[in-house]
Amino acid sequence: MNIFNTAKFLKPGTDEEEPMLCLWQGKDPVYKTECLSLRWSADSGLLAAGGGDGAVRIYDAKNANPGQLIKHLGEPARSASQVGVMSLPPEENPVMAMRWHPKSTGRLRVAKSNGTVELYEVKTKSCKASTKEVDKTNNNKPNQTLAIDYHPSGDTWCSGGTDRIVRVYDEAAGNSPKLEMRGSLAGNRGHSNRICSVRFWPFNRNVIVSAGLDGTAMCWDTYGEMPGDNGDVPQLGEPYRTFSSVDVRADSLDFDDNSLLVGSWRPVAQLQMYDMRTGNLEKTIGWRKPKPPEAYPVGSTAKGRWGAVRDAVRGTCNIYAASVIAFGPHRGSIVAGGTGPSQELKLFKKQVDEEVVDYVPSAKIDIPSGVQGVHVAPNGNAVAVAAVNGSVYAVKLPEKAKK
Repeated sequence: MNIFNTAKFLKPGTDEEEPMLCLWQGKDPVYKTECLSLRWSADSGLLAAGGGDGAVRIYDAKNANPGQLIKHLGEPARSASQVGVMSLPPEENPVMAMRWHPKSTGRLRVAKSNGTVELYEVKTKSCKASTKEVDKTNNNKPNQTLAIDYHPSGDTWCSGGTDRIVRVYDEAAGNSPKLEMRGSLAGNRGHSNRICSVRFWPFNRNVIVSAGLDGTAMCWDTYGEMPGDNGDVPQLGEPYRTFSSVDVRADSLDFDDNSLLVGSWRPVAQLQMYDMRTGNLEKTIGWRKPKPPEAYPVGSTAKGRWGAVRDAVRGTCNIYAASVIAFGPHRGSIVAGGTGPSQELKLFKKQVDEEVVDYVPSAKIDIPSGVQGVHVAPNGNAVAVAAVNGSVYAVKLPEKAKK
């Protein structure tokens, strides 16, 4: 294991931001691959990281050697001893998303880009169930599964991918979906491009939110009872509400009670909060503070219009992953990261002043090669970061929330 040198990547605090610290780095010393997704176990003791080579790496986050790679789920080659003799398989199926079963300790569901969703028993490294997603209405065309999520009960899970269908499965019978939500046959009430993130809404467990490359996030009711924005109840299988002007490329949907967090891969307005009950935009959170209007003199083409454009993208970050902190002193705050001019992880502290909610940049840490996934530990003490260079980082959150 190659220990992460925190001092190398810390920046001096600006605009009242403070540096976050890296607790440890996990890296496969044998197989070199991107890290595309990751997830803490329920006790925050294990970290599962999905690679571009189709393997899941399990890191010890709790014992004497935190960050130690302790096992693979699905070997990227036949054995580590044959490295140099045997190359990686010609067909690699990257791990795009993962979820630990919320009620069954030690079980991990893994979604791969070839449309296969597998359920692993981590202790024995055995695959207990495998689901191959195909579009039965389109000559069984294989799906590329890009996103999955578990219902909080653990009895149901959902998926989304390149065929633009939100599928819902029973955990006990996962080979075939019990419900497919793809909009109407005319194609005007559903996603028009690939789905990159799906989430069950904890406050109404019949509701699923999906988002992707078509610039929308959609709310689906698995029972067909939720009224839409016009008061009508759509047919089962159609979205009852749509949030427009978003750009979701990975696992960047989350919830804070009745608010939906959406992280977008773009240089401005990267983080937005929507009211799930009304559909209204509650808050837009920029990556950094914009310069005041007086910084751009009226009538100055060099420092005015184009200066504002250049300043808007300088030092920003296109969001791949965003998450709401559910526990601890930073409850309700947001962590997010991505790629672009700034390859960093940032904490946005939630502040409530006389019922007015705001999110203030509070702490940050540079991540070499960019961020492709984040997940907050269930105990609220740390954030796991999936990096393009194949490393995973455990980043410590500040112990006390800044006022």
